[in-house]
Amino acid sequence: MRTVTRSERKTEGSMPHNTLADKLRTMDYGPAPEDPLLAQAWLDQFKRRFGHFIGGSWSAPAERQYFETCDPSTGEKIADIAQGTAADVQAAVNVDSIGLKYTPGAAAPSGAFKQLVTAVVKKVYQESLDGIGR
Repeated sequence: MRTVTRSERKTEGSMPHNTLADKLRTMDYGPAPEDPLLAQAWLDQFKRRFGHFIGGSWSAPAERQYFETCDPSTGEKIADIAQGTAADVQAAVNVDSIGLKYTPGAAAPSGAFKQLVTAVVKKVYQESLDGIGR
């Protein structure tokens, strides 16, 4: 790798920044990862209103109640989120337990997927125990 001289650094603003070293030296990385534009566009796709995702599709909450979620740094509303009830949980359990039953000829979940689901279930269970003071 070639060393950049002091005189070259002075005119660096007009030079293309093609190498990693150039980018590190100039801090020219592109958009910041915390730039909210992509997240806001995604929220706008759903009109900033979210139901429950059950059985592969969005559904309204049983009691049609929503709550606002806000950006803690600005206080601005982000979206309306479905307020779940026991009826919503039961609907999800009913639909998802049907999908977990064996169907002859259906592809079985991969081992990695089973491990992931098992890990998530264990974590949720542990968190619930920790929350009630075990």
